Amino acid sequence: MFQRKALGFSLSLLLLISAVSKAEERRPNSIDDLVKALKSKDSKIRIAAIEKLGKSNDKRAIEPLIEVLKKDENDRVRAESVEALGFLGDKRAVEPLIYALKYDDSRSVHWEVARAFETIRAKEAYQPLIEEFNNAITRQWRDSAHHVASAIGNTRDPRAYDFLTKEILDKKTYHPFIRSGAAVGLGKLGDKRAVEILIGMLEEHDPAAYGAADGLGLLKDKRAVKPLIDALDKEAEHRSHIAEALGEIGDKRAVEPLINLLRDSRSYTRDKAVEALGKIGDKRAIEPLKYVAKIDRNSHTRSNAREALGILIPEEMKRRGYTFDFLKSTLTADNLPYIVFALKSKSKYVRKLAAFDLGELRDKRAIDYLKEALKNEKEEEVKKEITRALSKIETGIKGLLAELTSGKTEEERINAAISLGYSDDKRAVSYLIKGLEDKNARVRRYVINSLGRLGSKEAIKPLTDLLHREDSELNKQIIEYALKALREGSPFLF
Repeated sequence: MFQRKALGFSLSLLLLISAVSKAEERRPNSIDDLVKALKSKDSKIRIAAIEKLGKSNDKRAIEPLIEVLKKDENDRVRAESVEALGFLGDKRAVEPLIYALKYDDSRSVHWEVARAFETIRAKEAYQPLIEEFNNAITRQWRDSAHHVASAIGNTRDPRAYDFLTKEILDKKTYHPFIRSGAAVGLGKLGDKRAVEILIGMLEEHDPAAYGAADGLGLLKDKRAVKPLIDALDKEAEHRSHIAEALGEIGDKRAVEPLINLLRDSRSYTRDKAVEALGKIGDKRAIEPLKYVAKIDRNSHTRSNAREALGILIPEEMKRRGYTFDFLKSTLTADNLPYIVFALKSKSKYVRKLAAFDLGELRDKRAIDYLKEALKNEKEEEVKKEITRALSKIETGIKGLLAELTSGKTEEERINAAISLGYSDDKRAVSYLIKGLEDKNARVRRYVINSLGRLGSKEAIKPLTDLLHREDSELNKQIIEYALKALREGSPFLF
């Protein structure tokens, strides 16, 4: 019996794949094929069809998806239909979505409706969304409340300003995630009165400051540029949001601070800095982005840097063969000659990045090059970075241990963990094992990554012990991947 069911499911899935394949070959009938799949008895097939319809950008999908929202008995299928309607952004979905807020009991449906109204602008949704916000607060649906608050701003109803400020932001007892949704909502509302309020949240280190940064990016008001730049030093956890906002505003005052972010320990922050520099379009970013495209440890960041360079470098330069060698990318000792060469770059930003990276590598072969660069360097900020690099190299791996176990800031300890992960010194594993005791989950995450990368079986027992007491679900997942790689002797690719 089970085998027959499994066979039936496999055949159904093959039929759907075949239908989608044929749909791509016969464009006029593709939507019809997917709409037919919405009637399948198998919820997995219905969901697969809904996802395709949501990405189709074809308005013929609207009515069938609305029908699914109204009639399908499966909560997840209805929620998927709402998400697809949100992607399509058609106003015909407004009334059915409001109806779902009032009468659908599924939490996942309510969550997706709130997200849909973040993109579909409908003034008539204002009052239902106010009621939904109060409902979410009563039921303690924090995630829904965040998206509803943002959606309230997207209605562009004049009443939204007072509600978002007085009824949400002013209530400090609300969770920061909920209040951040209200800050984003103010950005979507487009009311310039919100600029000073959101700047105030940044300057006061409000726990919801990341939402304030997002809101300021949506408002695109140049008054926010300096406060956002100032916040980069004070709001380390929110730098990615700040970088994105600066990119949206597009003011050239942000170029240098964004270039300085290209060596942030968080790859997501570096990604946002790269994207922002591409949007601003200032030529000062070309050489630093070229460097990042070659050296950054994260493949996604390198790829983003290449895309940004595609925007910044004029077509005639591309025709002249202004290309980059990406075959030996990432920050490793193999790239030492490239990084040393970068110390002579005409761009002070690249010289500073190169000095930073040589310090992280702690390769003694770089000492003479750094000393020579220090003699010839005229920019004070670059001199300071070269001096720091020399100090790091001279203290060697013992200096990394001190930074990992005693570093005052999270950033220091994370950078030490990353550097140890790329070290050829046999002591690196034992030093990293000590780092597993760090109280900060994010620092432990980088330590686990580095132990997985080094591939020493010496790490298996301490990682196994940590797995039983680790309180971060993401860290647990990375530990499991690392342990699997270590036991099998396979590359750690997390």
